Amino acid sequence: MSEFRPILIVGKFFKGEAEERIYMIKEKIKVNSNFYQVTLNDQTQMYATKLRRLYQQSYTDVDSFDEVSSEISTTVSNLLKHGVSPDVKEDDMDGVIQQLLKICDKLSNR
Repeated sequence: MSEFRPILIVGKFFKGEAEERIYMIKEKIKVNSNFYQVTLNDQTQMYATKLRRLYQQSYTDVDSFDEVSSEISTTVSNLLKHGVSPDVKEDDMDGVIQQLLKICDKLSNR
């Protein structure tokens, strides 16, 4: 069950004369009695979008399943590494990924 209390952190970072705004959303989720801190930024949202695309591809292109499943595994690892703390327990991975994708969907529908 997700406690949807997003925290929006906006920072200004300067590179030379260009200003870059960084958006970050933090949220706590609970999976199987374990709590995790989800951090969504441009990078983690990109991984979530890629994961959705790979899931769709695995359903529509059965012939490339081995290649796609390997890429799904890598993308899931990157998403969890960069977007969730503490390290996700193996029994919680599916639930964490599902909740993380739901959070991304909510954000993209705003």
